Formats: sequence, structure tokens, C-alpha cells
Amino acid sequence: MQTSFLTFLVLILVFSTGSVNSPFLFILDFLLITVALFFESFQAALVAFVLVVLFLIEVRLDPNTIQAVNIIALCLTAPVAFIFGRKFLELKQARGEITLLQNTLKREETDTLFWLSQAKPTLVDLIDTTSQIIASNSLPFRLQEKIKQTHKNLLDLHQSVNALEKELD
Repeated sequence: MQTSFLTFLVLILVFSTGSVNSPFLFILDFLLITVALFFESFQAALVAFVLVVLFLIEVRLDPNTIQAVNIIALCLTAPVAFIFGRKFLELKQARGEITLLQNTLKREETDTLFWLSQAKPTLVDLIDTTSQIIASNSLPFRLQEKIKQTHKNLLDLHQSVNALEKELD
């Protein structure tokens, strides 16, 4: 959301002052580096790709050398922004400033495992109950089909819970 808003503001400035020929086109380079540093490096690459496509569509109508140079410069800025973003994260991690996120992830993983340990017996009980209802064959056909579908969904959920549990272990 923040990336979109920032990009939107910069694009309004650039497109309102001449698009590829804008004197403010250099701000897009700063935008890419900002996005790479404060958000994800991948987002910077995505923004660069979208911008290049937009500018290529516009340039296709009336190409000139200055526009080509501006687009090439934007293309070359994207990898630099990507590298800066990665190096920035590595530096933060080396300084120990990202450990909070790692601790949060460990806590979330623990909470998820605890929730799974509480939910799994209930899920097994539900599977057992639906199996008994299906085996009794005492419900009307329409309800029996719904119970069978619910039973199938519960089995799929149980498999997903097991897969998630294995992945977290």
C-alpha cells in the first residue's frame, strides 16, 4: 500500500511534466532505491519493470534518442536498487537490528504449533463423527452428500495440518 502511494505521487509528478521527457525523471531513480531500501528489493524490480513498460508504450508512438537514454538509465537503475536493498538488509542483519523479526517469527511458529496441538484432536474428533454419520446412512440423501463433502474437506484440512506441522518442525 505504501509503495503504491509513493509510486503514485512520483508518477503524477513525472507524467504531468512530460513523462519520459520530464526534467523530474531522475526522481524515479530515487524512487526505486527508496522502495528497495524501505520495502522489498523485489518491489523495486517490479516498479522498474512497470515503469519501463509504461514508458516503452509511450515512446513507441514518437521515439527519440533522449527518451531511449532515459529508459535505459531507468533499466540500469533497477539492478543497482535491488543490490542496495539486499546489501542494506545484510548490513542490518549483521548489526543485529533484524533479530527482532527473527524472534517474532520464532514466537509465531511456537504459537502456530501450540494452536495445531490444540486443534488437531478436535479435527480428528470431527472426522470420526462425520465417519460415523456417513456409516449410519440414516440421513436423507441430500444431507448425506453434504456430510460426505464436509468429511472430505476435514480430511484435506487434516492433511494440511500435518504438512504444516512437519514443515514447522
